[in-house]
Amino acid sequence: MARNAVRAARKPQRGGLDNVLFVVASVEALPSELIGVADQLTVVLPWGPLLRAFALPDQELLETVASLCRRSSSVEVTLSYEDADNTGLPALAKEHVQHLIDVYADAGIAVNSVRELGAAEARSIPSKWARKLSFGRPRSFWRIEAIRLG
Repeated sequence: MARNAVRAARKPQRGGLDNVLFVVASVEALPSELIGVADQLTVVLPWGPLLRAFALPDQELLETVASLCRRSSSVEVTLSYEDADNTGLPALAKEHVQHLIDVYADAGIAVNSVRELGAAEARSIPSKWARKLSFGRPRSFWRIEAIRLG
């Protein structure tokens, strides 16, 4: 995160951003000042409570995360986990991912598309962890694209 913060602090001509906010907080205790501020929410390979929010899903946590977004904000979630990891989560299969659509809608997130990513596309995710997971034994990667409802 420090490297991204340094990049964001640069002059706009050099790739800097004047409207980015970095927060270190637990999903269970997000600062109330963040409610309704996000135009875009991107979640890449969450783990712990954030993974439960999006993959189980935990309705209360999902609603908390959704509350960060303004109306019509874009929401993109990339999931990959293995039930063999003893996560207590359902298998990350097409049937389960399709089930998430209704649960997300109940939390105010309208899913536009759900698709499985191929290994090459998973390797292109801008995350060292994603690249590491995309090599080795095969695993599923799913991308959910949605918008925040009013």
